[in-house]
Amino acid sequence: MHEFKKILIFSVFIAGACFSTVIYASLYTREGGLVYDDISKITWTSNANLFQYLANSPENNNFIQQVIDANNGIIYGLGKNTFLDKHTLSFSDFNLTTGTLNWYGAQAFIGYLNSMNYAGYNDWRLPTTWPTFGGYSEGGSEFGQLYYTELGGKPAMQLASVHNGNYFLFSGIQGFPYWSSTIYDRDFTYAWYFNLGSGGVQAFTSKSAFQNVWAVRNGDITVIPIHIPAWLFGLILLGLMRFTGLLGQIRSAMV
Repeated sequence: MHEFKKILIFSVFIAGACFSTVIYASLYTREGGLVYDDISKITWTSNANLFQYLANSPENNNFIQQVIDANNGIIYGLGKNTFLDKHTLSFSDFNLTTGTLNWYGAQAFIGYLNSMNYAGYNDWRLPTTWPTFGGYSEGGSEFGQLYYTELGGKPAMQLASVHNGNYFLFSGIQGFPYWSSTIYDRDFTYAWYFNLGSGGVQAFTSKSAFQNVWAVRNGDITVIPIHIPAWLFGLILLGLMRFTGLLGQIRSAMV
C-alpha cells in the first residue's frame, strides 16, 4: 500500500506539471502565429506588426493593391447601410516604410486578412477601446486589458522597458499608437487609438492620421492541440505502467 501512495503522489505531480500553466496563465500561444487571451476571450495575432511584415514579404507583390481589391476599393466607416463615411481607398492610405495606415487603411487590412482566411479564420477585426475618456489607466477595454494586465504595462512608461514575461509571446510591438475599431461618438470622422508602446494612453484623433494596426478575433481557435514533451510523456507512461502492475498485485492478493 505504501507503493500505491507513492505512485498516486507521482501521478498528481505529473498532472500538475501538465496543466498548472494552463490554469494560471491568461495568455496562451496557439499554432499559426496566434495568442489567445483568456480574460478578454479574444485571439491576437502574435505579430503586432503584421501589416508591414506581410507587405515586405517577397511573395506579396503589389501588396497594397491586393488589400484595396480585397475590399472592392471601398471602406464604409459607419457600415454599409450608410454613405456618411464612405471612403474610396488609395495608395495614400498606407505607408509601407513605417508600417502605419490611416483608419480606413487599417480597416482595409482587416478586410484583406478576412478575404484570405488568415490563419484559418475570416472574422478578424480591430480591437476595441472604451468610448468614454482619454488618458492613462483605461484598463477595461481589450487594448487596456492587454497592456495593463496581461503585459504588465505601467502608466506613462515605455512597455519595452516595463513588462512581464508575456511580452515575449508577441513580436513587433510598436512604440506608437494602434487603431481601435471604436469611433468617437461626437464626430464620426474621429476614432479612438491606444498607445501600447508609450505608456498605455488612450485618446482619439482624425481617421486620416497614421497609426499601427493589430488584428484580433473573438474566441479561441477551434481545435487546441496539446503538446507534451517526450520526456514528460515517458514519465507519465512509466507511472501508468507501474500503477497498472500494482493493481494486478492487489487483485492477486485479494483472491
